[in-house]
Amino acid sequence: MRKLLIFSILLAALVIAGSYFLMPKRGITDDANVFCTSLGQPRSLDPAFAVDYASCVMVLSIFDTLFQYDYTHRPYRVIPSMLAELPQCSADGKHWTFTLRNDLYFTPSACFGGDSQRVTSDDVVFSFLRLADARLASPGYALFRGRIQGLEKFRLRTENAKRGDPTPYHIGCDGFKILSPEKFEIILNAPEPRLPYYLAMSYTAIVSKKAVMTYGENIGNFPIGSGPFTLGTYQKNYRIEFNKNPLYRAQYQANISNQKLPYIDKIVCYLVQDPQPAWLMFLNGDLDVSAMNKDQMDVIGSGDDLPPAFESRKIRLLTLPELQINYVAFSFTDPRLANNRDLRRAIAMAFDTRKRETYYNGLVSACQGPILPGIEGYNVSDKTPYTYHLDSAKQLLAQAGYPNGIAPQTKEPLTFTFDLPETGAAPRQIAEMMADDMAKIGIKITPILNSKPKFLEKNRAGLMQLFRFNWVFDYPDAENVFQLFYSENIGGCNRAGYHDPEFDSLYRVAVTLPPSPERTRLYQKMAHKIMEESPWIFESQPTSFRLLHQWVENYLPHDFAFDRWKYIRIRPDVRTQAKRRFTPLPINAFRHTSQTP
Repeated sequence: MRKLLIFSILLAALVIAGSYFLMPKRGITDDANVFCTSLGQPRSLDPAFAVDYASCVMVLSIFDTLFQYDYTHRPYRVIPSMLAELPQCSADGKHWTFTLRNDLYFTPSACFGGDSQRVTSDDVVFSFLRLADARLASPGYALFRGRIQGLEKFRLRTENAKRGDPTPYHIGCDGFKILSPEKFEIILNAPEPRLPYYLAMSYTAIVSKKAVMTYGENIGNFPIGSGPFTLGTYQKNYRIEFNKNPLYRAQYQANISNQKLPYIDKIVCYLVQDPQPAWLMFLNGDLDVSAMNKDQMDVIGSGDDLPPAFESRKIRLLTLPELQINYVAFSFTDPRLANNRDLRRAIAMAFDTRKRETYYNGLVSACQGPILPGIEGYNVSDKTPYTYHLDSAKQLLAQAGYPNGIAPQTKEPLTFTFDLPETGAAPRQIAEMMADDMAKIGIKITPILNSKPKFLEKNRAGLMQLFRFNWVFDYPDAENVFQLFYSENIGGCNRAGYHDPEFDSLYRVAVTLPPSPERTRLYQKMAHKIMEESPWIFESQPTSFRLLHQWVENYLPHDFAFDRWKYIRIRPDVRTQAKRRFTPLPINAFRHTSQTP
């Protein structure tokens, strides 16, 4: 059965991928210092709209940010990137003064008369104001909303200005002050210890004011940045190329090399929508790295070992537990769920996480609470007490006033809708698992599969009861997940509509504190509160699995280093020799010696 499954996958991949192999590679040879990879189609190459993974990676290859993540340091931390030094912060935590490096240049462009142009404080302030421009409607505005002095006044002026009118930018904002071409100041409404994290995100990448004024809303088609690469050829839905930027600031990787970054000369990124063609391209040596999906996980044995045929090619496996929580939420717009903690706990204890782990074929593991490993406040002994236990679920359900799942008023089974933000076979299977779990305690589930826009619209309108969603951490701080339970975020990221005055009070104190034992204690107290109140079922945490060919070096798993392409090394001589020895892999090459057909 396993052999038949793998054969079917590869056969389908051959058909779909044929066009990729038949199209010419336009001079790309195995002995070139080129990194070949694949991603989905980016939404935009404009930092203001870099909301999806592909856009984030590509934007931070072209543009630069004030801070960057230290590529090798764990736990994660940010370090200066475009800055000459760490910013100076006032005693009250509200005034931050920044100094730019003196080797920052936007790449040559027609809008500069064919020359390059120095990056200045004016470009930085313009980039940040642009996120708050209501006419642009950037999702990145959420980073600064309510935090920067006078920013809401600027936004209001943009709402009243005509499209293309630069007047609001000329007036500016009290919270962004240009002190000189190299120095600027950010003035906050309240202390914000996470500001450096915000300034390392793709939304806050620095664009050229001149370029935006020239190209306007088409800046995504003319991305002119100061990052490690420049945009080369771009064929939508096929492939995109990036070339090494010779004007990139001087950056060297500590204790690794005295060679200036980036290490590679070119990136060729195939925009493969279906994972199977990418898988086949990797096996053929035409992609240097492959991310694995659940249908490909059968090639990995117990202990994360690879089949002998993969080991003979010196293919390496890298794994990383991702900072993402898949969850099922109880909507507090339904009084039955909002006012009955025992009911929420009963549903949580009827939810069989093991089924989800099996369904995802090893790509997820059980999630034990809101603070994930690697985040300040995580304690391995802190686990939600309301995990799968059917007898306890039934007892709690009776204690909640619904013995055997029967509503006493109607004498009918308790019934809830269960919304998912996708359509198709996979979400239907997930919904069926939920219905099956709840049926065992007498609760009836009505699955509803939605498009994502429809899902979000219903959620904002409070038209849900149970729903499944996920949260991908934006930065490595527990505040990033705790904001999802803060009552002032109801209607926004607090999609469950959870409201608890005690939690809100803890949150308001914690967000003003820098990393410290006091903040850690508060985070742990907040985590215990959430686990006890059970506004979510903490379903699972994904793990990414990536395969690398032997000629790829310095590729490290990282949740936030979207600029990782500049660190990757390729050994073209090894690739050339290895691919000469490649022979087609037979079907049994995907089996371990311990596996039976």
